[in-house]
Amino acid sequence: MYSKIILDGGNVVKWSDKVIITDKVFDDNLYQFKNKEAILKQLEEELHCRVIIVPRYPGDNTGHADGLIRFIDGNRVFVNEEDGDDILAWKNKFLTVLNENMLIPTELPCTMNDEKETGDGLYINYLHAGNLVVVPQFGPGHADEKALRIIKEVLGKTNTVVPYNATTIAEYGGVLNCATWSVKE
Repeated sequence: MYSKIILDGGNVVKWSDKVIITDKVFDDNLYQFKNKEAILKQLEEELHCRVIIVPRYPGDNTGHADGLIRFIDGNRVFVNEEDGDDILAWKNKFLTVLNENMLIPTELPCTMNDEKETGDGLYINYLHAGNLVVVPQFGPGHADEKALRIIKEVLGKTNTVVPYNATTIAEYGGVLNCATWSVKE
């Protein structure tokens, strides 16, 4: 299907009746639409679901939602643990949007180094295919065991959850979800 909407695949986090997209979609499309409401209307028509817009992470050039949030089910989402005064305002806006849309967050560790443009430490970018969940692992200095434990607690009752050394994949900027984005869950 052709669409005049400019939207990266990594900026679409979908559940059956809703999709989460960062506000980067406005920057990419305001030149061809009258306003943000027109962009939202077009997105909802084309995606056939409710569109939830979250603020993009400060300093993230991609503006992708798949590095920020992941659906657990229709009411719950994984989000990255985020600390620091420099992002407190962003985090408050982000969590406010989730609350307004009745989405309950569960935090996953995120040990990414903001100075590197890699996916190293981005556990939320795991692979979920069928009943298999593959959790990236990054080695010493990261929270591999904690991330694996949380994902097993949340998804392990109905899925097989396995670790995977993702250090090489992460060097290229994404992790397992990015590398397999065309795999249907």
